[in-house]
Amino acid sequence: MINKLSSFAGLIFVDGISWGNNLEEAGKYPIRTIHESTNNRVIYTPHCYGPEVYTQQVLQAPDFPNNLGALYMTRFGFLVRKKLPVLIGEWASSNEPDGLEEKWNNYTINWLMKNCLTNNFYWSLDRNASFTPGLFDVDWLTPNARKLEYINRLQPNPTKFEARDGKICITEGAFPEPYCQLPSPELPQDTGSNIAGERSIKSLKYGTYLSVIIRKDGSYGVVMVEHRSVRCEKWFIDEYPDKIDLRPHCSGKIWKYLNVESDGLIDVVDWGQDGQLWAPSRNEDGSFCIRSTHGKYLRAKENGQVVLGDDCDVNARFVIEAFPW
Repeated sequence: MINKLSSFAGLIFVDGISWGNNLEEAGKYPIRTIHESTNNRVIYTPHCYGPEVYTQQVLQAPDFPNNLGALYMTRFGFLVRKKLPVLIGEWASSNEPDGLEEKWNNYTINWLMKNCLTNNFYWSLDRNASFTPGLFDVDWLTPNARKLEYINRLQPNPTKFEARDGKICITEGAFPEPYCQLPSPELPQDTGSNIAGERSIKSLKYGTYLSVIIRKDGSYGVVMVEHRSVRCEKWFIDEYPDKIDLRPHCSGKIWKYLNVESDGLIDVVDWGQDGQLWAPSRNEDGSFCIRSTHGKYLRAKENGQVVLGDDCDVNARFVIEAFPW
């Protein structure tokens, strides 16, 4: 259908499944057409709704709302890291000042801001349903102050449209977080760039590969192995302005990320912890050192262990290569 719309000059919005919020499969099967100009106008538009709109098990979990970050990242947040355009196509909640909805609003707004997802459409202008009051009350005259406060928190610098002398004038908006601006002259220039994508991570000294083992109890361990296979030695690397995260191919449907605990333990866990962002630095020989949030470097040992150390020496140097299959 989209292939027949090559002359269409507008944008093409793509919702997810499951009330519009699930775009997981777009990671494997992104929207591609025979017209490159059309591909550049495809925008993914996930929906976000709180617990009073429809019942979800994740919204009733004991760790709610802190469990939402991993869910959002798995369902649509990863698209931003792939540098694909994402806009929240719908989001809404009830107008209750306390309870689950308030927790959902606060967490979701903060998460969307942190992850550069503040372009949005709110549902809706009118009072569409009893559980999602609109931006106007039932009289269509009185603004809903609470709803407007949510929107202003999420996007305090929106694009503005104004009629002047028979013309529509547009004032460009901006992301609340400076690091979300593209391009931004304030971003560090040498971030280990061009390493995002499917990669293998090989020890420069030992020639072994960073890998993951899955233990009998379902927990994950991080080791170095001699041979590169298609599963646990393939890493998906996403780049931030001055950091990266690393996700092993064998982490399953709920994505997990390379992490370091405060005690130095290296493991693979759900998204949302401070130890999941790493700072790569390129060495003169083309290898990389990978520094944790605690200031220590990832290191390979001859016996296959993966540890942290203070120095970017030969044991801490890795060759990051495109995965061959």
